[in-house]
Amino acid sequence: MPRRKQPHEEWIIGKEAADILSAKSGHKIGQNYVRFLAYKAHKISYRARDGRTNEYLKSDVEGITVREKGKSDQAQETEKAGSTAKDSDSVM
Repeated sequence: MPRRKQPHEEWIIGKEAADILSAKSGHKIGQNYVRFLAYKAHKISYRARDGRTNEYLKSDVEGITVREKGKSDQAQETEKAGSTAKDSDSVM
């Protein structure tokens, strides 16, 4: 649900939002997905900057972690555990 405006909110463009989500999630997130999160999923508040560009609320973007397509939380945990086991085997 979009939040109400507060006095000193920081707004960012789609590329910056995609970069933040990519860094936080560990895989590439495109600007199109940021737009989807704002328009369809209503996870990110947005406002029009000009006739073509939108701005996204930075605090909303920072509050989201996007998992890779087709991977559940359990599968990601299993994958991480498997990679640490492989790493320890290769050290010996």
